Amino acid sequence: MKIRQPPPHTKIWHYMTLAKFLSLLDSRALFFSQPKQFEDKFEGSFREPVLPLTADKDQPLRESAHTATGIRTRTAISCWHMNEYESAAMWAQYVTNNEGIAIRSTVQRLQHALTFDELGDVYMGAINYYPYQARDDSVWSLFHKRESFAHEHEFRVLVVINDLPKADELGGIQVPADLNILIERIYIAPNTRPWFTDLIKSVAQKYDVDADVIRSDLDKDPIF
Repeated sequence: MKIRQPPPHTKIWHYMTLAKFLSLLDSRALFFSQPKQFEDKFEGSFREPVLPLTADKDQPLRESAHTATGIRTRTAISCWHMNEYESAAMWAQYVTNNEGIAIRSTVQRLQHALTFDELGDVYMGAINYYPYQARDDSVWSLFHKRESFAHEHEFRVLVVINDLPKADELGGIQVPADLNILIERIYIAPNTRPWFTDLIKSVAQKYDVDADVIRSDLDKDPIF
C-alpha cells in the first residue's frame, strides 16, 4: 500500500499558539515532534512489523524502529490540516485564549521550503483513517489513524531521525525552512483584539516574512 499523495497545490494549514509562531520565525525552522508526544496513544502502534513505508524506497522503517516504542521515539512528525478554508475545529484544538495564528501553505510549498540535509530519511503524504481494530497489519502505522481523528484531514511529513539523543532531549527536531516559500498567508485566530493583528504584522515584518496577514473569516459579520 502506497502513501496517499494529494495534488501539489492542495491547501494545507498549520495552527499554532503565538509562542510557537515566534519560535518558527526566530529559529527559521519548523519543529517536528516525536509521536510519543502526541495525544493519540495509538500513534505508531502495530501488531506485526510494518512493511516498507514507500514502494520507491528499499529501506523498511522497521530497520530504524523494531517495536512500537521504537517507532514513537525514532521518528519526528509535522502535522498539517488539508482544507480549502479555515477550520473552527482546528482553531479550538490548537489555539488557547484566542491568541494564535494559522499559516496557510500548499503541499508543493512545504516540500520546497524544508531542508533536511542529514536529519534522516523523509516521507510525506496524507493520512488514511481506519477503525483501529479492523485494520490490516500491512498498513503503515505512521500513515494511518483511527476514524475518531478523521476530522483532522491530516497531511504529515515524517523524518526517521539520525541524531536520536538530541531529538530525545528536545522531544523532536528542528527542520530549517525558507519562510517566504513555506508561508503563503498568515491567518489571525478568531475573536482576537485589533492589537494582536498589529503585533503579528509587526513581528512578521521584523523577520522579513512577506506573507499577507489576514483576520479570520470567522470574524466576518453576517449579511441579513
